[in-house]
Amino acid sequence: YVRVGGLPGIVAGYGRAIPHIDPYSTEGAQMLVDLANISTLTNSTSLATLVTHPDLGPGLGCSIPSPKAFRLLREVDDPDMPWLGFILGQTPASIWYWCADQMMVQRVLAAKSLSHAQGGTLMAGAIKQLPLFIMVIPGMISRMLYPNEVACIPGAQCLQVCGQRNGCSNLAYPKLVIGLMPSGLRGLMLSVMLAALISDLTSIFNSASTLFTVDIYQRFRKSAREAELMIVGRVFVVVLVLVSIAWIPVIQQLQGSQLFIYIQAVSACLAPPIASIYLLAILWKRSTESGAFCALVYGLIIGLIRMILTIIYSEPVCGEADLRPAIVSKVHYMYFALFSFLSSGLVLVIISFFSERPKPENLHRLTYWTAWDPTVPTCEVTEGEEDGSVEQHYKVVDVLNMKNQKNTKSAGDVVRDQPYGHNFHQGFDKVLSPDKVNSGLQVEKYPEHYVSDTEIRSPHLSCPCACKCETRSGRCLLHLMKWFCGCEDRPCSADEEERCLNAVCCEKLAGIVQKYRAPDTDLEGKTFAERYAVRLQKIISLSQDPRAKCALRVGLIIILIISLFGFIFFSVYFDMTEAGPLQIKYAANESLPDNISSAISSLERLGVVVRN
Repeated sequence: YVRVGGLPGIVAGYGRAIPHIDPYSTEGAQMLVDLANISTLTNSTSLATLVTHPDLGPGLGCSIPSPKAFRLLREVDDPDMPWLGFILGQTPASIWYWCADQMMVQRVLAAKSLSHAQGGTLMAGAIKQLPLFIMVIPGMISRMLYPNEVACIPGAQCLQVCGQRNGCSNLAYPKLVIGLMPSGLRGLMLSVMLAALISDLTSIFNSASTLFTVDIYQRFRKSAREAELMIVGRVFVVVLVLVSIAWIPVIQQLQGSQLFIYIQAVSACLAPPIASIYLLAILWKRSTESGAFCALVYGLIIGLIRMILTIIYSEPVCGEADLRPAIVSKVHYMYFALFSFLSSGLVLVIISFFSERPKPENLHRLTYWTAWDPTVPTCEVTEGEEDGSVEQHYKVVDVLNMKNQKNTKSAGDVVRDQPYGHNFHQGFDKVLSPDKVNSGLQVEKYPEHYVSDTEIRSPHLSCPCACKCETRSGRCLLHLMKWFCGCEDRPCSADEEERCLNAVCCEKLAGIVQKYRAPDTDLEGKTFAERYAVRLQKIISLSQDPRAKCALRVGLIIILIISLFGFIFFSVYFDMTEAGPLQIKYAANESLPDNISSAISSLERLGVVVRN
């Protein structure tokens, strides 16, 4: 900001962010002669008018700043930022990302309470006001400081600068970091960028792995063990990494000169149906599962068709003839997002009307209108059916020293048909009491309560570290691999770690450590169903402190006002940007032909060019 004179300096000098003209080159000399002839014929002194003349090549016109550079929302048919498309088309993509994307949802669900979740969301909204000042304006500053690289003429010149014929605007931020920051800050900035990138990548990979493992893989492997699911999830992450690396050349080819625009265009193809189903499912209680499924399939199909057409018919270089189909060249991606959003919602509504209405108990706290329902479904605990044929379920979550035994189960397995315990209705698994479990078996508590008269006996235990490998290095490698994949809690037991380090071997586990949380004294004397209801009520409670609720609403209103003011201010306050004058690379010790010198003198008198 200091180098260019702050925001007033940016407004005044951005029109001069044009690549310099080299009069000593054949192409530059011809361009100056053509400009002089056109200015004489048209009597025009405006550079923006001169570069649109058909007798002048398209290269220069593509490299001058847009006259609407300081206008955020523009005309309805603007090719860059139509205001109607932005409000109605870009909003669904934003709703998908901020409200329904798995990476964002898991962060909100990690909040301690509703107030914490809303506070974090407001903080994100406040930080979201900064990209204009930390991304957009610095990019404009970079164009002003490095016009020959960032604002190169599309075609051969840009291909020589950055390897992209469409433009080199992606160099804006790296040029600022390398050109202005000292060495220490450059390293710090690189570290911050890598840390942010890794954080996003880990969140994305973790979310995608969870969705694949839970929603897809378990449909085909319903009896998969926890260890198997963990390994599958990690393998899927590796596959995602490889696919991401392989996709880099495709992105480089398709992005043109603006990576951010490419990301928004792809999101506009795939995100609106998700946002449509998300909103209707929350706001309309008549929505059904079949309607949502059909709408998602429909939205995915039309989105893929649009994306494939965009890939096949890539955007031409500025100045070249646009031979793409009208559905690609004339329909802005924001308007396509609006069409996809509305049509997917219509499909959901139609299919839902032809489907069975959801039962009220299935909508409990799942829609906006039922979110504050006071009643909480509780778990019924009964002694068993009249005929005594009750199938019991016990989910084992951790097993030590129980491998290779017939009467034992591995982590994640479900023990069935036990003659003990109570029956859980409404699909709940059985849980086992810590005091009823023989040493060597640790089972899940759901939540920290127990069902009496329940036990699993496993009299014969063996060491899980016993392996059939004959070499010590083989045994150690096997345990390390199991530990790395999540199949074991640690590569060796605590009292064997020193021996493992010294002898490169794992022997036997010395003992079993089991940790149990102390029971809540407030729940003593209550039945299991009552205890579970109380615990569930604490988890799903939407109650808020009145002061926190008031502060959160005030913060929401402030953020809405700031956002609305920013859109209006940067859309109507600034005038159109006047491009020019052109800067000429002039060398005093070199002479120019008379016709070129005459053209330069003529253009200087008109204020179209200046000598650098």
